Order: sequence, then structure tokens, then C-alpha cells
Amino acid sequence: MIIRRMSMLAVALLPAAAALTTAATATADPWLQPPVIEQVIVSPGNASVKFHNPNDEGVCWIYRDDTGEILGGNNPVAFAVPGGRMVQTSTGANYIPAQRIPLRGACSTDHPATGYDGSARTDIVYVDVPERPRTGSF
Repeated sequence: MIIRRMSMLAVALLPAAAALTTAATATADPWLQPPVIEQVIVSPGNASVKFHNPNDEGVCWIYRDDTGEILGGNNPVAFAVPGGRMVQTSTGANYIPAQRIPLRGACSTDHPATGYDGSARTDIVYVDVPERPRTGSF
């Protein structure tokens, strides 16, 4: 009985252990490389990322690894196309409370439905979004 419980516990912990290990590039399409993140800019309530697509095909994007939300939404200008042109995308006008957010880049041959759809991914970049300064008003 104890052995059975231990094996069930081990099976239950496998997804958590897998989530803790990250590869530099997890890819199903070996010819695709992950996006190149050039700069991460933070301001109170917002995070912005400059990146480009190093591939000859496909599209790249940046997303929140905790929610799958693509930065810039599904706006075409939030995606980097081949050619090396720099793209800047951000969490948008929605205020993000002061917190640490996990960002990740991905590339795929097609536009994604969610951030998780990429086949070539970067490592997670943790960004500390600062709190908005107090205005002194009540």
C-alpha cells in the first residue's frame, strides 16, 4: 500500500518537476530558432520587450508564461516576421500591479492562438514590474 501511494505521489509530482526544468530551446521544428530578445523595458504598471525573428520563415512573439497572454494581443504589429526587423511590444494599457512576471518568446510557422503555441521558445525572463509612485492625493 505504501509503495502504491509513493508511486502515485511520484506520478503526481512529475508535471511539477517538468515545469521546473527549462531548455534553452524546446522545438518541434528544428529549423526554427527562438526570437532574439534585445531589450526589456519596465515602467510602473507595464513591461515592454524589443525583439526580432532570426528565422527565414514563420512568426515570433512574446508572451506571459504564467497566463499564455501574448504581449500586444493578437495585433499584427506584435509579431516579428522574417527579415530581422525589430519589434517592440508591451503588456499594454492595462495596469499591472507591482509583481514579478515571467516572459518568454516563441516562434512558429503559423500565427498562434495562445502564447503557448510556439515550437521554438526562449528561456523564461523574469521581469519585476515596479509599483506606480504615489501622487500625494487622497
